[in-house]
Amino acid sequence: MITQEFIDKCKRIYPTWLDLHKHLDRKDEVVGRYLCDSSYNGIDFDIILESRSLEELKELAKIGKERQNLYSEWLKM
Repeated sequence: MITQEFIDKCKRIYPTWLDLHKHLDRKDEVVGRYLCDSSYNGIDFDIILESRSLEELKELAKIGKERQNLYSEWLKM
């Protein structure tokens, strides 16, 4: 069962993904597929090469880790 806490966390981690928000609000099972497909995106080499600081890269890595954790949480539901 998708909890409101989980929905809020998803919307925080994916603030502009309105299609995901729609399915979250409906508590559709397709949410799991969306989270799976988006959870293992690495950092593109071009982004790494063009980054201006280690902090910028750390922030991107943090976002990626949050996405992986969110999908792991979904699998345990």
